Amino acid sequence: MFIHIKRFSKNNFFKEKNPTIVNFPLKGLDMEEILGVRCKYDLIGNVVHSGKADSGSYRVQVIHHTTNEWFDIQDLIVTPIIAQQVVVSESYILLYKK
Repeated sequence: MFIHIKRFSKNNFFKEKNPTIVNFPLKGLDMEEILGVRCKYDLIGNVVHSGKADSGSYRVQVIHHTTNEWFDIQDLIVTPIIAQQVVVSESYILLYKK
């Protein structure tokens, strides 16, 4: 399941970015209220936008299931991170698995 967070808006003059930190669970996201059936989802990936609305870059944060460790990946640079860094990022797209 993908969740898209609307970060960008555009008017006649310029493009703006909303940098608000969105709270989301890493494990056990319950979608029963929306889907009508009891389903729990765990986060496996997080796309993050860094920088201004008209420039900037994207990176991805992913979990390695065997070790349960999170990694931040941008281009060829892979950096281990702690889970708490994932939830305080300017998330753009969240990828959950059932």
